[in-house]
Amino acid sequence: MAYFEVNFEDWRIQGEFAVWELASIMRGIDPHAIHEVSVNENGDSPDLSNEIRAILAAIKDGQLHVGTLRATANDKTTVIAASANAWLRTKGLKHIARQLSTTVHPDDAPISKKNEIVERLRHVWKDVEKDIKRAQDNGLFEEAATPRSGYWYEGAVIAWGKTNGRLRDPAGDGTAILTKALRSGLKGV
Repeated sequence: MAYFEVNFEDWRIQGEFAVWELASIMRGIDPHAIHEVSVNENGDSPDLSNEIRAILAAIKDGQLHVGTLRATANDKTTVIAASANAWLRTKGLKHIARQLSTTVHPDDAPISKKNEIVERLRHVWKDVEKDIKRAQDNGLFEEAATPRSGYWYEGAVIAWGKTNGRLRDPAGDGTAILTKALRSGLKGV
């Protein structure tokens, strides 16, 4: 690995990225080394303006969820890592999203068939069926699919839904989601 290549082991553990850091990762340059990389004989750093503009537009459109937001989004605004992973997949950067994924499932994590999860979550997640059908594109597959065809890690499905703003939770503390899920028999939450 060259000194400027993204060290995914370090970045994988981050819960959020500054816009400029995500832009640098998209370019394939470790944000820690961005100022060490020059693109010409004048020693200029790489121009990340296209990537930054795309990220800021995605924040404005609600495609990316922010961590800390100042009065207006700028290159210091932070983006939630799970949201960034899903967005990167939609931009054809699945290889980067895969490298940044932190999903690890214990051998005894509860699993259920897709249709059981859809039925149990339908009342708190309007588009659960559509999101699961699009799982290859939106990042849910990598986060929650099991090696066994048609089965999903239940807790990971709920975590993905919550991270990506899909679950309706009037109290905002997870109580309604967990209560309804447990009443309906959902395991692993």
